Amino acid sequence: MDTSQQTKLTIYGTAASRTFRTIWMAKELGLDYRHEPVDFRTGDTQQDWYLAINPNGHIPSIRDGDFTLWESFAVNLYLARKYPGSVSPNGLEEEMTAIQWSIWALTELNTHCDTILLQSFRPTGQRDAALIAHAFESMRKPLGVFEHHIATFDWILGGRFTVADLNVASVIRTLPRIASELPQASDEIAGFDKVSGWLTACLQRPAAVAASDMQSEAYAAIRRPS
Repeated sequence: MDTSQQTKLTIYGTAASRTFRTIWMAKELGLDYRHEPVDFRTGDTQQDWYLAINPNGHIPSIRDGDFTLWESFAVNLYLARKYPGSVSPNGLEEEMTAIQWSIWALTELNTHCDTILLQSFRPTGQRDAALIAHAFESMRKPLGVFEHHIATFDWILGGRFTVADLNVASVIRTLPRIASELPQASDEIAGFDKVSGWLTACLQRPAAVAASDMQSEAYAAIRRPS
């Protein structure tokens, strides 16, 4: 039996991008959605029809009925409230805590993870070692804060996986993903045992695996000769 929630939801953005976060969230909620794999690499995001949805020309964005929204974490928090499920916060305090940790991930970790990811794409001899080292060093304190929190509560809201865990994990997952290119990335996350175990549990969830498979297929299509 199909247990997915029927919606008029469209997710815009290739899975080979931060749209992964919203696809993961939709799958956690069991939403029936339409996917439009808009890609900035092909200029899709600068077309007039898409700029009418997101004037910034970034992905992801969603259209839910007549409502449009962009910024991946805002989208995920919206979906958690609009379509309540097991990953949705219960009540105002949990919702505000989920927002708090989502903003924390963006302000304390996201830029540094992006720096490391972009450097990993460069040929070995063209990487900026000082920039990579600075990014890792800048994350030590916030990761220590998170290590203490997870050691105390297991999950961000305590007791169960929620949108808060999903949002934060979607940022930190960059580190083990690039371990083959930058071995120190794996060493850094492994240095925080509780965070490492928590991240593994997040990424082993069926919805995360399904979204990750979509992302891998999208990346493979980009690399595949036309």
